[in-house]
Amino acid sequence: MTISNTIVFTVSPRYFSLTVDSKAIEDGRVYPITVSVFIDDVYAGNTPLTKKIAEGMHKLYVSAEPPYSFKYWGDGVTDNPRTINITSDITLTAYFKYITEGLAVDARDNLGLRVPAEIYVDGKYVGDAPVTVEIKGLHTLEARCKMPWLYQWYRWSDGVTANPRSIDVVGYVYIVAEYIYIGGVY
Repeated sequence: MTISNTIVFTVSPRYFSLTVDSKAIEDGRVYPITVSVFIDDVYAGNTPLTKKIAEGMHKLYVSAEPPYSFKYWGDGVTDNPRTINITSDITLTAYFKYITEGLAVDARDNLGLRVPAEIYVDGKYVGDAPVTVEIKGLHTLEARCKMPWLYQWYRWSDGVTANPRSIDVVGYVYIVAEYIYIGGVY
């Protein structure tokens, strides 16, 4: 007869608080604004936000409604999205600039609901819709749906059907990438 003296330990991950806040900068003024927060590509809520996050590496992304453009994090990092290593409680503030000249891009479906889409200007990823970038002049604009099995490309809100397309940014331009919802029941 064999007797086993094996002891099994289960180690639970440690959790820490991640707090994300956001502020806007305009003509020397700094004031609070509400932005969307995504952790590991999943919507986590709006700022100010505090979540318990498992220890380890995580992707953090913030997105503001137009006409606000992401500028930097309070710790000086300019990447958005950015990777953070959670090893203790952490508080981050995202700073946005109010834009009067540039391009604001959103993505919506035929029901008016937001479509998860990545936006590219001149072949470079500039953020997930909605996103605002400080640019002017002639550029190439592209919207790439993150769920093509649910949404079919239709057109831009100005009637142009090409995607990617050329766009001349003069002053402030707001445009919507329009999709048709082809998934199941909402």
